[in-house]
Amino acid sequence: MKRNKKKIHFHHLIYLGFFLFSFYLMTHTFGYDSKKHHIVIASRLWSDFGAHIPLIRSFSFGDNWPPEYPLFPGEKIRYHFLFYFIAGMLERIGVRIDWAINIPSILGFFLLLIMIYKLGTLLFERKIVGAIAVVFFLFNGSLSFLKFFEKHPLGPSTIRDILTLNQFPTFGPWSGDLVTAFTHLNVYTNQRHLAPSFAISLFIIYALMKREKQHHGKKIASIIPLSLGIGMLVGSLFFLNHPVLLITVIFCCYLFLFHATTRAPLLIAGITSLPFLFLFFKIFQPSGMPVWDIGYLSKKPFAWTTFFEFWLHNFGFHLFLIPIGFLLAPKRIRFLFLPMLILFTIPNMYRFSPDMINNHKFFNFFTIIGGMYSAHVLFRLFQIRFVFFKILAIALLFFSTFSGILDFIVIHNDYYIFMQDIPKNKDAAFIADFTERDAVILNSTWFHPASIAGRKIYNGYLFFTWSAGYPAFEREAVVKMIYQSEDRKTICSLLQREGISYVELNRNPEKFLEPIGMIWETFKPWYDNKKTGMRLYRTQDLCEHL
Repeated sequence: MKRNKKKIHFHHLIYLGFFLFSFYLMTHTFGYDSKKHHIVIASRLWSDFGAHIPLIRSFSFGDNWPPEYPLFPGEKIRYHFLFYFIAGMLERIGVRIDWAINIPSILGFFLLLIMIYKLGTLLFERKIVGAIAVVFFLFNGSLSFLKFFEKHPLGPSTIRDILTLNQFPTFGPWSGDLVTAFTHLNVYTNQRHLAPSFAISLFIIYALMKREKQHHGKKIASIIPLSLGIGMLVGSLFFLNHPVLLITVIFCCYLFLFHATTRAPLLIAGITSLPFLFLFFKIFQPSGMPVWDIGYLSKKPFAWTTFFEFWLHNFGFHLFLIPIGFLLAPKRIRFLFLPMLILFTIPNMYRFSPDMINNHKFFNFFTIIGGMYSAHVLFRLFQIRFVFFKILAIALLFFSTFSGILDFIVIHNDYYIFMQDIPKNKDAAFIADFTERDAVILNSTWFHPASIAGRKIYNGYLFFTWSAGYPAFEREAVVKMIYQSEDRKTICSLLQREGISYVELNRNPEKFLEPIGMIWETFKPWYDNKKTGMRLYRTQDLCEHL
């Protein structure tokens, strides 16, 4: 009895630690100053949240159903929106935006840590393996620490250099480094939908493998709750994260083929997920077919030496520990090598969206499962009686987490950017109060007050729209035609054809627009803020006498 109580307390402490870490990570990187009405964003979240906040506000302050991408309205959405829809609905019922985002973020990351721990424990029947797998996930095993020591040579100031670090040692591909930015925890603070989608996928794998391990019969009635639950969770991934849906399907297909006890649950789950598939095609516009593009983000043209070098720097010692872990693993889970091989190979061969960097989700998931096999290797090394192997295990643990520790310190030391929210932002407040909730505003700047007000802007930031698969360059051409035209009839024809409700013109428009000032000076603005320089024209007013 006492032993059971100790186990319960041990689990409670582990889960409490998981929750506290999740709470800190998410609230530290995104917050709100209620006195100044400022949205507080860690600097390294700025780019992604430039797309996420408009999406959230389109649900909370706007009218966006069936959903359209608020940075590219006028066609079906191409971006998985479920997480941001939930955040938007929370804000709509009165939850402040930071908590509307952070609550599901904390829960999603917390559940991901639990599932890594539980799946690692289930596979290798050792809690310590599950715990080490969590450590490997939190603190990546890349070789970016080598770059750190290039910039900060080992010496008396090393500890101070580590504790005050505020820039990632590597940030490929943008910095030109081999180690990519997608090895950092930063990817989970930026893409808040990623952790909950990974948690769902791991839970499905865990539930199916646990059933395979503890199978006590084949009565259909006993598997219906599990099957329906899996079907609903798979269905949610259609709207939560498309790459993770594909990852989950790969593992489910493997289990269906090689683990007979999972076939009935998976068949029922597949039938249960069909309505979600129908709804997906009803409201989504697929971005296109995969394109052959070998080598992921390694140097081009492709060569095996540079390819190996790239993954050695990104995986570090895991590049060797993971395959060794498969060889040492129990026979019943050694066959997971097949879906893991697919998970690593296919994204190294094909690009699944216009921007190759989006393939990182496949490799993030690969390292989560792979970390469990690496953890098993360290456990086996530490079991060997010779002191050398124990020291080796400790050394491998350190060098497989040191880069991640450095990256975490950078996140901790990050500075903040403050974004004026309503009512502080007068332009956003006016748009929220006096424009229709489903209005489309032609924008002369990309990061726009209309997005804070929950309205759709006609032409969002090029990287956001292009990388999601939208015809962004074609739309830019239309925008230039409107702003550069000298003929009012042409302007009105384009505004009405594109469903644009309002035209905004700022005194500092994006450089590529080059608006013709003379004709726009002849139009009377509906709203004119002399302080910010933003003018707003109603399409109805511009075109009513034509």
